[in-house]
Amino acid sequence: MTIQRCSLLLFGAEEEGSAYIRVHQIVSDVIESLIRDFPKTQQFQTVDAAVVSFTQLLDDDLSIKWLDLDSFKYTEHLVPHLKTFITKCKHLFHERDIYQDPKSSTRNVQNYWSSFTKLGRMCYVHGVFDAAMKYFSLALQFAQCVDDYNHDEYVADCYSNLASVHGDLGDVDRAREYHEHALSGYLKMFDTEHLDVAKCYNNLAVEHRKLNDPEQAKEYQESALTIRLKKLDPDHLDVATCYSNLALIHRDLGNLEQAKEYCDRALAIRLKKLGPDHLNVANCYNTLGLVHYHLGNREQAKEYHHRALAIVLKKFGPDHLYVARCYINLGSVHHDLENLEQAKEYCDRALAAGLKNLGPDDLDVATCCSILGSVHHDLGNLEQEKEYCDRALAIRLKKLDPDHLDVGDCYSSLGLVHRALGNLEHANVCQKHALTIRLKKLGPNHRDVSTVQHELSQLQHMMDSIFHCTIL
Repeated sequence: MTIQRCSLLLFGAEEEGSAYIRVHQIVSDVIESLIRDFPKTQQFQTVDAAVVSFTQLLDDDLSIKWLDLDSFKYTEHLVPHLKTFITKCKHLFHERDIYQDPKSSTRNVQNYWSSFTKLGRMCYVHGVFDAAMKYFSLALQFAQCVDDYNHDEYVADCYSNLASVHGDLGDVDRAREYHEHALSGYLKMFDTEHLDVAKCYNNLAVEHRKLNDPEQAKEYQESALTIRLKKLDPDHLDVATCYSNLALIHRDLGNLEQAKEYCDRALAIRLKKLGPDHLNVANCYNTLGLVHYHLGNREQAKEYHHRALAIVLKKFGPDHLYVARCYINLGSVHHDLENLEQAKEYCDRALAAGLKNLGPDDLDVATCCSILGSVHHDLGNLEQEKEYCDRALAIRLKKLDPDHLDVGDCYSSLGLVHRALGNLEHANVCQKHALTIRLKKLGPNHRDVSTVQHELSQLQHMMDSIFHCTIL
């Protein structure tokens, strides 16, 4: 069979020997069958054939390793077709279809669990989270309803996949809930030192860190590391993942030297196992950049973030979510180095990519807005600063608890901009909100509490002076 190159590509690189595979006819046939007045049985058979075709194409691509995100770099052309397919066909996979006529498919419907998991994984890696959610939800539906798959391990796998999507969409509470479901399922099947249990501990550590609960995150992550060191070689990539996550947790706890040590361990393993251009190496560079940033080594932080950006740009192009997060980090560093126009450029790029991939209410978008507010403050654009601070606060109030520290930071920033604009009463209200949150979360002796108290004292002095001048 001759495979011809065309404008709609599934996978393949501009390299000798690559296969360019035609897919648009499959998608077209499926959609047309749904538009025309076909009997439902025939519609299901057509859809089933498309699922078989998509999955077979992925299985035949020997470059894809399902546990290695970096191996997906040549599959981006498939994702639009997967999204179109699941959007048009999801309604056929209601629960009643499984029970009413399971033989209507040209193959055993039990295999859908595996197929939808693979197709969802493909969409997830490329940041198409809405399609990934649909595929993973259908995989869970089949895992729960088909006898051969209705046991705790497969259901737990589905919950774990769904949790990952919710986590990247900023729905941290739902992500944590699904990871807990997954952990419960694995503990029913395996002993407490099984590697799938360690995987759940690792994932729960990530979500608890997002929830600003670093102590709980540290406990989960250390549990994951203990199991993996016992079950795996000390230079295993999953051990490196634990080290990388512990670096972030210790950074949050203020243990910066400990954070740097863990990140150096993770980087050494990943460079040895994966080479210098792998995405997980880029993640280490990003983490080292964050640690050096908080150590006050801004130039070193900038160097690491640029290394990370170079890798992810090569893998995914300028509009991917991973690239956006590198832009955020670089925007923050350049702001502190007083390269304001460069900081603004990076943050504008990050905001555009974040809005494209995540929508207007995501926490990464809030981070972009927060940094852009600071940049515009230093540029003297106070109204623009206020607009970005308002956007960041609105998102965080929607996505986080009202006493989250990031919410407190937004109130503090808004207080400063209102003060600069002469709105002293508004500034006073904002700083009081910030003080309440920081006192609750940090205690009375923390320097961030002292900063807000000093600002409130200054505001009170200014308002008293205006009052006395008015009386005179």
